[in-house]
Amino acid sequence: MNLSLVGLIKALSDEVREAASIYKFSSELESDKQVTVYEQEIPDTVLDDEREDDEEKGSYYPLVLVALQSVGDDLETADPAPSVAIIGLTIGTYSEDKDAWIDLMNLTETIRKHILTKNIIADGFRLVSNADINFIERQPHPYHFSYMTLKYTVPQPQPPQIEWS
Repeated sequence: MNLSLVGLIKALSDEVREAASIYKFSSELESDKQVTVYEQEIPDTVLDDEREDDEEKGSYYPLVLVALQSVGDDLETADPAPSVAIIGLTIGTYSEDKDAWIDLMNLTETIRKHILTKNIIADGFRLVSNADINFIERQPHPYHFSYMTLKYTVPQPQPPQIEWS
């Protein structure tokens, strides 16, 4: 078990993959698509392919990007509290369908519900607040996006124990 920040990103990505794997898109144009989960960044090769081929517009959608935003520590207390990592999920879909926004909301909700039922992941990262979800008001149709912010505890290293003989 890897209780580092990398371990958190990987564990949360696995949870998102599990949640997204059960979602079936309602849009006729997207019904056979699978969600791709990216960890920390979308590779340049994927973005380059998207820019070069106009016929494949939106080909790497639907997607979820799981990315570390920040980490905070409270070292001022006598017994240091665990670090808190803020993780952002960017959820994106692409569809020419006029009701494509419904798939975005349903996918976001599917992921949210899954995460809230697993408030401890990888036997060490605890969800410490509700998911904060934002949908941008004017979606850039045919692209649709939502953003989810999650806060997890990250165990702090413990100083070695002194043994008195």
